[in-house]
Amino acid sequence: NGTLLGVGDTFTQADINLGSVTYTHTDPDRIADVFSLSATDGGVRTAVVQVAVTIDLVNDAPILTVPTGIVAATEGGTVVFSDADGTRIVIADDADAAALVVVRLSLEGDALLTLSGIDGLEFIEGTGVNDRVLIIRGTLADVNGALDGLMLVPAENAFGLVRLQIEVNDLDLSLIH
Repeated sequence: NGTLLGVGDTFTQADINLGSVTYTHTDPDRIADVFSLSATDGGVRTAVVQVAVTIDLVNDAPILTVPTGIVAATEGGTVVFSDADGTRIVIADDADAAALVVVRLSLEGDALLTLSGIDGLEFIEGTGVNDRVLIIRGTLADVNGALDGLMLVPAENAFGLVRLQIEVNDLDLSLIH
């Protein structure tokens, strides 16, 4: 019935038969759990068992947070994707911050991309300065640091829509946005 059971709480065989007893793992840092279960016949006989649970971790696809809607620039201006103005691009993953990710940034339209920094990054394509296509590998922390302040610089006298496509691969599952 959704009631959380604690130490000393009871349930019946009927509860088990109805599927009313479930186990919910709540600690993402632990891949194993153990609990004790005792059964009684209602009289004097009691059996106690240790139940060991092994949790199979699932690698979820990365989550990409991007500005919603259209981010506009005036002629001759630069778009800076940053936390300061609410347009920051952020990658989250269920792996720890030291895990490696590969990120591909590509533009459709007349503009170039420049990262805010390059510390800790490996460049597969591009240099991080004035690139139309950029593929980088680094830790989640280093990549997110480089994306905070990412600049999109339209070409001189450019007019119209520029589309930024971002692909993230956590080297197990990937996400295209």
